[in-house]
Amino acid sequence: PKATKIATWLFVLIVVLAVIKNWPLLRDNFTSLAPFAVTLNLSMLACGFLVAWMVRLSKRQSVTLGIETAMQNAALALVIASTVLKEDAMAVPGALYGVLMYAGGLVFALSMRRFTPEPA
Repeated sequence: PKATKIATWLFVLIVVLAVIKNWPLLRDNFTSLAPFAVTLNLSMLACGFLVAWMVRLSKRQSVTLGIETAMQNAALALVIASTVLKEDAMAVPGALYGVLMYAGGLVFALSMRRFTPEPA
């Protein structure tokens, strides 16, 4: 639990700093990048959920895997853009995805909540 909290706060810090650093680029490209970020997020939520469901994991595990699959993309994009490519402009889509993925994950989790039974 402590490691999860630390990792979450570090991830949030990375996304916030990327957004602050690239705010002009993000603002100028929001309308062109947001549809792709939302589409990728929803696709990864569905892909993770469906793969888990096909291998017969529980519904709760399937929802969790869907959310985890979608959450990994932003951190990977930010790390690749800043370390491998060393190009700040390439971090903008990852930063935007990092912000928008929480909305998609929340909607997914809330909508799946009624399909997922409470633990006994």
